[in-house]
Amino acid sequence: MFNYPNGRRPFFWGHRGLPSLAIENTLASFRQAEEQQLPGIECDVQWSVDGIPFIFHDDTLERLSQVPESPTALTWNELKQLRLVDPQRPHLGVGRIPLLADLLAWMPAYLALNLEIKDQPDLSEVHLSQLLTQLHDAKMTERVLISSFNHHILERLHALDSTVALATLWEGPIHYPAILKRDSLTHVMHIPADWATPATVDALHGLGFQLGVWGAQDAPQVHWLTHQGVDAIFVDDPSWIPDK
Repeated sequence: MFNYPNGRRPFFWGHRGLPSLAIENTLASFRQAEEQQLPGIECDVQWSVDGIPFIFHDDTLERLSQVPESPTALTWNELKQLRLVDPQRPHLGVGRIPLLADLLAWMPAYLALNLEIKDQPDLSEVHLSQLLTQLHDAKMTERVLISSFNHHILERLHALDSTVALATLWEGPIHYPAILKRDSLTHVMHIPADWATPATVDALHGLGFQLGVWGAQDAPQVHWLTHQGVDAIFVDDPSWIPDK
């Protein structure tokens, strides 16, 4: 079961790898996180129309490939041919969408993995079982954390395999009764950086949660979050990490 280490320094996730150094959610981006000696990488999982799990964040392909379609509407054969270019960082060159299987085959033994399951209407138990099988076959279950903004997906994963480590993603207003109800399956919560006030961090720690923070924008904010005592921070750039 995955747990954040106890200590004064947060656990730093490479958010979609390190998109400041390579196109997000590509093997090149994940390799950059490894080279920068981050302890874990985060990425996003979706399924193609023919049922193949791949790594990609957006609801459409337009931002990175100028294709105005949902990635889940294409076959894997169509997806693997796309050229990805980050319009904000054209100097990064061209990337390709990887399979989840490609990522698992590459993963170094010491790296942890946070898989965010993106919500899609046709997501079935067959898809989720396939994901769990790939993780077990890759012997990744002890160092993987599966998260989602759709808490029902986490319930379905728990029903399929109660041993897998889960984390709830939150983006709406804090409502503690709802948190306690929805997060009964996990002790790990990931919240937006703007929520991570000292009072909120203390309250959630007091409820028994380990707390990860996403949405940090720069080094000063990461430095500030570090001093709030959060357990983990998602970063896009290694220069944001204190004492890096």
